[in-house]
Amino acid sequence: MVEYLEFFGMVFSMLGAFFSSRKSNSNKYILYGFISFLIADIAMFYMALFLGMIPLLTQVIFFTLSAITGISKIKNNILITKLLYILFALMLVSSIYIIGLNKEDLTFDISLIEVIAATLAIIGSFMLAYKEYRMYSFILFFIADIIYIYVAYEKELLFFGIQSAFFIYTSYAGYKNNKK
Repeated sequence: MVEYLEFFGMVFSMLGAFFSSRKSNSNKYILYGFISFLIADIAMFYMALFLGMIPLLTQVIFFTLSAITGISKIKNNILITKLLYILFALMLVSSIYIIGLNKEDLTFDISLIEVIAATLAIIGSFMLAYKEYRMYSFILFFIADIIYIYVAYEKELLFFGIQSAFFIYTSYAGYKNNKK
């Protein structure tokens, strides 16, 4: 099941990165990016939970919040915002349930290198929601994804490694397309 979550997360993360790194004067593509990221975040949340990857789990929680922030900021619809936060709350509640059911099988791991990558990516994800900081978010993503390629290799996560390699490209493209 973890491989399917990893694959699903990779596909929608790559779509989100593709859309958000495009050059556009409208918010249409960045909205598509945030929606794709939200779908990916749900899959990556459960993957990180089942693998016990605490820094990645923390990152995905913040990514989910930044995707909700981005969608809410662009759509400016209170009902959509409320529904997205209810979805987020359901994710958190379900994680407590999953941990309770699988407490003997779950092991949690925290490594400094993952904490660094997750921190850079979290800061970048919130910067992405604000047009004036978007260019800098891609620099942080670039550095984080170089680190995540190493993490993917160490943990034998093929799709996560492919995703991180693709993100290096989209980080460069996003930086170039959002350069002031």
